[in-house]
Amino acid sequence: MKRLLDKFASTGEEYDKIFEKRRAEGISPVDKERWKLLMKYYKEGKLLDVGCLDSEIPELMDSKNYVGIDISPKAINEMRKKYPDAYYHIKSLVDHYDEYDYLIMGEFLEHVEDPKKEVELAFKLLKQGGILAISAPFNETIAGDVDGIHHMWSLDFNDLAEFCSPLATKVENGIITAEPGKPYHHPLMVSFWKKN
Repeated sequence: MKRLLDKFASTGEEYDKIFEKRRAEGISPVDKERWKLLMKYYKEGKLLDVGCLDSEIPELMDSKNYVGIDISPKAINEMRKKYPDAYYHIKSLVDHYDEYDYLIMGEFLEHVEDPKKEVELAFKLLKQGGILAISAPFNETIAGDVDGIHHMWSLDFNDLAEFCSPLATKVENGIITAEPGKPYHHPLMVSFWKKN
């Protein structure tokens, strides 16, 4: 794990602006592919999407079982309108231990101060046998190369194994490649872990 930024750079106000920009430009095909892939092992039950922003995952499931968390108040308010059966909130990941069957951290861990701590908390929130699905830029080398100056960490599969393996069994790892020169041009890693 390589640190790219010295201090936390993601705020609700900043992600309100990112949400507005993404809404104006439209959802990228890479995001649509990533959301479908992150749902690969979802069968049924309650799902928590951490850092959901403008996720279309509620369209891929019974949205009554969907819970989305984000730091962008604008995103949460707009997504509540778009998916009224789903549940959205701005809240930390506490007080709901052993509640979720499936938990997604899509493009989340690279933004937080302590990724290992967030993964440990995710496994507390999952029921026994629940799945944690993670996506993140793979081996990002320069701060700002992928998402402006928002990513604190460069991660790889070894980092995810260090975070997850004491608490879970690896199900699968994979890479989503993107076209050079496109707005999102960095390869993404996707990793699935089943809680022990």
